Amino acid sequence: EHIVNAGGLWARELGRMSGIHLPVVPMEHHYLITDEIDQIASLPEGQRLPSCIDFEANIYTRQESTGMLLGTYEPRSTPWSLDGTPQTFGHDLLEPDLDRIADRLELAFERIPALGTAGIKNTINGPFVFSPDGNPMVGPVPGIKNYWTAVGVMAGFCQAGGVGKTLAEWMIEGEPSVDVWAMDIARFGDFATPQWGVIKSSENYERRFVMTFPNETLPKGRRQKTTSIYDRLTQKGAVWQDTFGLENALWFADSPEDAYEDPTFHRSRSHDYVAKEVKAVRENLGASEVASFANHKFTGSGARAFLDRILAGHMPEHGRVNLSPMLLESGKLNGDLTVACIDDETYYLFGSSVAQNMHLRWFEKHLEGVDDVIYKNMTDDFHGIAISGPNSRELLSRLTREDVSSDAFKFRDIRDTFIGGVPALCVRLSFTGELGYEIYVAPQYQLKLFEEIEEVGKDLDVKWFGGRALMSMRLEKSWGAWTLDFRPDFTLMESGLDFFVNWNKDFIGKDAALEEKKNGPSKHLSVIEIETETDVSGDEAVMHNGKCISYITSGGYGHSVEKSLAMTYLPVELIDEDTELEVEILGEFHQASVVMKPLYDPSGSKMRE
Repeated sequence: EHIVNAGGLWARELGRMSGIHLPVVPMEHHYLITDEIDQIASLPEGQRLPSCIDFEANIYTRQESTGMLLGTYEPRSTPWSLDGTPQTFGHDLLEPDLDRIADRLELAFERIPALGTAGIKNTINGPFVFSPDGNPMVGPVPGIKNYWTAVGVMAGFCQAGGVGKTLAEWMIEGEPSVDVWAMDIARFGDFATPQWGVIKSSENYERRFVMTFPNETLPKGRRQKTTSIYDRLTQKGAVWQDTFGLENALWFADSPEDAYEDPTFHRSRSHDYVAKEVKAVRENLGASEVASFANHKFTGSGARAFLDRILAGHMPEHGRVNLSPMLLESGKLNGDLTVACIDDETYYLFGSSVAQNMHLRWFEKHLEGVDDVIYKNMTDDFHGIAISGPNSRELLSRLTREDVSSDAFKFRDIRDTFIGGVPALCVRLSFTGELGYEIYVAPQYQLKLFEEIEEVGKDLDVKWFGGRALMSMRLEKSWGAWTLDFRPDFTLMESGLDFFVNWNKDFIGKDAALEEKKNGPSKHLSVIEIETETDVSGDEAVMHNGKCISYITSGGYGHSVEKSLAMTYLPVELIDEDTELEVEILGEFHQASVVMKPLYDPSGSKMRE
């Protein structure tokens, strides 16, 4: 049997019956309907006014018979019935409070003078449900078998068809036909408490028609989760963002007083700071907090066989790690993971932190009836620090008594050890493309590890770097990233992750992958160089001969190679260095060309030194 919570205003109450606390909140919302307006009544038959949004006045309008409907999202939201929707409440209306929206109405009447002289037929104030990010919360709930949600559907009729189609496909076919991550309930975790939901839903309501900038991080509901070195990194000038509830550093200013952003669509004030971080990693030594990776642990006599089935890649031997894609039955991407073998019965999977609940749900689904595997999401039990750059081995040698020479500690080795005087799991990997190591410790040891790195690396001039520097460096290496370039919209062959596949075994999605391998993909993930001083932020149109052929999946500035770079899925016949492309950025077209190999260290020798 299956349960679908489509409770609308009562979704919270229905969720609590099953032990689920849904972070959705009813919000009061006003709109007006005017009397007949002469200009509308005189329109030719069949002609209607377009719906409009005024971002400055926070209003929207649409034609309603021969009048107008005028709605507004108040700058001071009013959550309704926080303790639960009354059982006696039907489709009732609430008492209007026009004083709350008076300033918005004045702006609306300035914009559309006819509204100011029209009579008001109805004034409506009613509750509708908001989620913390304004998107619906749809899909199977992680941790509860056969429990589904279709809640937080704020736009009602506008969103209903897509929500219903998605839920039907998911329940019947086992997966949606397109990537629905933006409304997947798994995008929220334990951090999304009811109280946090009120704060973020209110913020989202108030910003409904406020312009959002690509370098902007919203202020409310922050510091829900932090690591033990949060304050230390703040003192170093960290500028933060939250990912799956956890604060992680974007970049580092010169001081806490200098740690702020100016919202912009162009290169922000962080640009030069990030350049310094990249330079330090490329030429010397950088350190960063490993806060953007999830950690999944599998133990038991059946752990290896289970992982060999759900992962498409090669399983590593003892003390080694491999990269592996994980597929849906359709052959589309379901994960881009690193699998580590500690011993015959102990394995770790490292993946995207934001996708940890989505992956947890997938693991639990396929663990049904399996009694020789124990699974645990260890993300909150491991807080790491990564060190990268030519001097990272020297720093590591000062932190441990073990031999960390290239022969003794090879690329893709992993070991249980002691680093900085604390128990640690150390893996020789680096998303920067440089020699580097990721050091994972229990949360209570992270501060000690940080202090040891600061002390023994003082003369090495360790520079802390954030997520923007990491994104810059991975673009220079032509490496994709989960939720951006790798997601269920794309297949194994299209993404280029087929390079890591073990075709000599059975795995989920193999039949579909073999069919695609036989026929070949029609498009492939590619890197392009753009002639621009305004970098892409995502979803910009890629043009060829005047036609849109693709969209940008991610991009930014490559500080080492001094080029504006982007990733996109190009038709395979156009992947050639002579292909002339254009990318539309802020309404202007910029020349672009295909990058045929990584612009930085194409052989990968630096990280293998």
